[in-house]
Amino acid sequence: MHRGMKPREWGLLSRLCRELLQACGNPLFSEVYARFNRYSHLPFFFTCDDSPLRAQMDWHGDFFTALENRNIQEKYNWLTASYLRTADAVRMSLNLLEAEYRGVVLPPAEPFQWGGLYGYDPIYIQIAQDLIAKINTGVYPLEQYLPHEAELAKAYGVSLTTVRKALVELRRLGYCRTLNVKGSIAQRCSIETVCRTVRNPTRKRDAMRYLYGLQFMALLAGPAARLAAPRFTAEEKAALAAQFKRPDAIPLILLVECIGRHLDPEPLRAIFLETEHLVRWGYCTLLHESRSERVRRVTHKSRAAFDALLAEDMETFSLEMADYYRSSFQMVRTQYIQYYRLSEAEAVMAPPLGLL
Repeated sequence: MHRGMKPREWGLLSRLCRELLQACGNPLFSEVYARFNRYSHLPFFFTCDDSPLRAQMDWHGDFFTALENRNIQEKYNWLTASYLRTADAVRMSLNLLEAEYRGVVLPPAEPFQWGGLYGYDPIYIQIAQDLIAKINTGVYPLEQYLPHEAELAKAYGVSLTTVRKALVELRRLGYCRTLNVKGSIAQRCSIETVCRTVRNPTRKRDAMRYLYGLQFMALLAGPAARLAAPRFTAEEKAALAAQFKRPDAIPLILLVECIGRHLDPEPLRAIFLETEHLVRWGYCTLLHESRSERVRRVTHKSRAAFDALLAEDMETFSLEMADYYRSSFQMVRTQYIQYYRLSEAEAVMAPPLGLL
């Protein structure tokens, strides 16, 4: 790699990076990287001989040396610095173009979109996911009736047909039972039902997607919280404190949604919120953990993170957010291996604490 690197050679380097990500065991990483490649238009920044990006090519000469380094933290630091330099070079190029071509009207920016590996689920699946999250977190108590179909249709802004399809999915996954015209009753999903469900190829795919999402959130949550924390206003903190006291509140989701509102650039916000959506629910919840234990765990970590935010301890706030997803990932991964016998889960490792 040297100053004379041609644009097509940069493309080879880009493909190598994607192949490395594909080999890491989590396809979400390579999917996000491919999406970035689509939006980055890097070849454009090589068109001029005095391109700032071309001047950065000397830095990429150590690429293979960095990959061979067995010190994970040093490897992480080098790759991070390399991409920061690339971003700086692109920013310089844009500034030069803006200075040279003043008054040029730019077309509307293309919104960044990413579908979380398998695209967006149908609306009825999303509703089923949300209902499962509310059952698992105690919003809808076990052995109590769920809201009537008409109430759910109004709450989600969908037709009765869509709600009924969601309830069929919920019953199929073992999270409710229906008593004719009386309605549907929330119930704890049995171990046998979960294990049988996961053996279905489609559900196995969804189960692994859940694990991939937890690993990704363990890496994303800390930096996202660290970036967003200084932007929380006093009014927002007071509103969060009031919302935490509501009986139907899920504190973790309240924090995540508020973090998402304060994230920029747009791709980071889109990736963070889409990944969080993947892990907000799961029929593969922890079999050895009761619902009350799960609620206490989520509430405790959310409260610890919020207390740090109120104290303006940004580092602790970010670490608490990251640690929740990392510990959840470790518990779910163990369950996948021990109970479900999903050998694929063995290749998906917990992120080192130093990288959070």
